[in-house]
Amino acid sequence: MLHGVLFPASADDPTTYTNRHLATPLLTLTLLLLRSPIPSIALLISPLSSLHRIVTAIMQAFFIAVRAQMGVLSVANTNVIWWGTGLGSEAGGDTTTDHRLLATCESGPPLEVRVPELETVDWDRLDDGAESLANRRGEWPWWKRWTLSRVQEDWMTAHPRVDPIDGSLIFYSTQMFDAPHARYSVIDRHGKHLIWKKGIDIGRAKM
Repeated sequence: MLHGVLFPASADDPTTYTNRHLATPLLTLTLLLLRSPIPSIALLISPLSSLHRIVTAIMQAFFIAVRAQMGVLSVANTNVIWWGTGLGSEAGGDTTTDHRLLATCESGPPLEVRVPELETVDWDRLDDGAESLANRRGEWPWWKRWTLSRVQEDWMTAHPRVDPIDGSLIFYSTQMFDAPHARYSVIDRHGKHLIWKKGIDIGRAKM
């Protein structure tokens, strides 16, 4: 759930507060099942959880997600960032309103949220036109399109950074099933990919 406080430009207008759940596929499925379809972090790290219980929970989550055709497992509940063309000191007098509030999580792409209503818009895969997720997958060998590596292709860190000078978005992403396992990207404030998923050799997949 996101909480928002709107401070009006005029001191005569009242300050308003709102909150809203993000409309993710995972939330919809949770409401249908009356429980979370994915295992909690507490279950995964608890010393009281047996290996059998953990594996069973992960497999159940995988098959539920496939059967429901969810596509994205992210709950978008870890962080929010404000990003767009007017950020950074180099933007100067840029008065355009192309800004986005992005809710992030480690298990998927960012989710765009419309403000001040906090209305869920859609997953923002940060495409720049020439470099889209569909185009990248189209360049893969046919066998790779059906491997587990495709699941994490559009994931990004929940804590990206915005350069205070030029407004670029800088973030890392992970790939558990395909080397290089760590990658970083830089996107300028207009959405152009300056660096996209450049690999970092860390030897093996790790958290």
